[in-house]
Amino acid sequence: MCFVTYIPLDTGFLLGSNRDEHTGRERARPPAQTRLSGKKVLMPVDGKAGGTWIALREDGVTLVLLNGAFENHDRKPAYRHSRGIIIPQLMHDQDPGAAFAAMYLQDIEPFTLLQINGKPSLWRWDGHELHGENPNPLQALCLSSATLYNEHQQALRAKWFSEFLLRKKPVHAEDLLQWLSTGGHGPAETDIVLKRTDGIETVSSTVVQVTGGVRQMLYRDGIEKRRKAFDR
Repeated sequence: MCFVTYIPLDTGFLLGSNRDEHTGRERARPPAQTRLSGKKVLMPVDGKAGGTWIALREDGVTLVLLNGAFENHDRKPAYRHSRGIIIPQLMHDQDPGAAFAAMYLQDIEPFTLLQINGKPSLWRWDGHELHGENPNPLQALCLSSATLYNEHQQALRAKWFSEFLLRKKPVHAEDLLQWLSTGGHGPAETDIVLKRTDGIETVSSTVVQVTGGVRQMLYRDGIEKRRKAFDR
């Protein structure tokens, strides 16, 4: 939920996500296939709220969510529902982008949502207003959660990502998963594989590959160091 990378390819894209959570939170269930409004969807499931931070639909539509919008925010005592419920709700709709534009977001904690449906679309909900943009589909993109990383730390992680892209040409799904789940770039408090003294760590890494006829999700459990590939 807290670090996302998008890499355009000649016939599709790779999308990577590191989930940074408190180790005391209930463990998420690894990706499994479910049906939402008749369409097959792959997604891991949060062990506490039952939602998800990343999902891949059989038609290639991919959604991923990060905590926070532009900057860290003061949390309210309670919210209407978990942000993790948003992605399953959107995956029910034929056009998730249109469904999201019409979604009622008041009393939902701030978040950032990236959708890949042919090309990337990015939205940030700051708790009061929804901000949208259309990133260049031909340029790689790197996002770090505003709730965990300040501007300097976000820029540093973007620099590490750019260096990875320069070293790995072409980038394959396994390459991205390996990079996301090994770290070794800086202090543990800001590394790609996070380990903070307050108990927040990188608990899993996920990579979605949509290229030609390939639709797959790679998943590595950051605590048990397990990895499984889920192919359509």
